[in-house]
Amino acid sequence: ARAPEPTQAPVSAADEVRMFEFSDSKSSKFWEISLAGDGHTVRYGKIGTDGRSTTKEFASGDHARADADKLIGKKTSKGYVEVP
Repeated sequence: ARAPEPTQAPVSAADEVRMFEFSDSKSSKFWEISLAGDGHTVRYGKIGTDGRSTTKEFASGDHARADADKLIGKKTSKGYVEVP
């Protein structure tokens, strides 16, 4: 009997996921961006919740990455710190 073929990751699997957190005396929030193919999904909310998410599609993976980099820059300038 042959061993089953290894399964490939689904097409929708994220190529890259980055997570950021922000905490001060008033709030504790997270912001996550997942790049996949020609788009990205942003998930955000209070730490400890599932949060909300939005997905954007672009003309290419390069456009999706450029937009993700721009959004990451905005979040880090507001005090969000990347977490592993």
